[in-house]
Amino acid sequence: MALNSVTATVNLKKRGSTTALIVIYTVLALFSICMGFFDIATDRRVFGILFLIAAVIFIILLLIKGNTVFGTSLKIKGNTVYLKKWDNSFLPYSSDSGLLSDLKPAKTTIVSVEADDIETMLVGTKEFIKRNMTESGKRFLKALYPFEHSSKKSKQAMVSGLDMFYVETKDGDCAFMCIHDYSVKNVVSIMNEIYNINPEVSIKVNNREYKRYIQKLQNVTE
Repeated sequence: MALNSVTATVNLKKRGSTTALIVIYTVLALFSICMGFFDIATDRRVFGILFLIAAVIFIILLLIKGNTVFGTSLKIKGNTVYLKKWDNSFLPYSSDSGLLSDLKPAKTTIVSVEADDIETMLVGTKEFIKRNMTESGKRFLKALYPFEHSSKKSKQAMVSGLDMFYVETKDGDCAFMCIHDYSVKNVVSIMNEIYNINPEVSIKVNNREYKRYIQKLQNVTE
């Protein structure tokens, strides 16, 4: 059994830069709200409405940035692995291809998996996972489809380079989430805890950083 609770989140460097952006968006949103009401009160309604629209946009950007860094986490506590992820599993905003889809923050959801039920554990890009998964990965392919076939090339490009954490269970199910920009050491600590609980788990990684830090799992890692 895992003795300690271990949580992995976005690394400190990314958290710091995103926090700075959140502060900027907050200041701009407050400024736009003040200017909007001031212009409306002084009979400059057109400018007031434009400022209020800008305020809404800054608030949405603030929510998306906050969701990007603080919305998800990977955790193991006892025998259970918790994947707190965006409901579309890949990006912090909508998978839709509509004009304003990037301004729709994705909701988060929590999926739990028992460590001793895990049969395969993969860390890498979507293509790496597609090459190494089994038929259990149908839900992964279904979640990936809207992004790979999005009319927005930017979404296709972003998804192609994301690091994903993916597990398959002995009963033929799977669970997965984006761990791009996560603390590598903390993710590896969670993988090590899973291995300590379930030494028969098959582990594969294709990220150089993970291969460098995963020394305790060398005997089961390609």
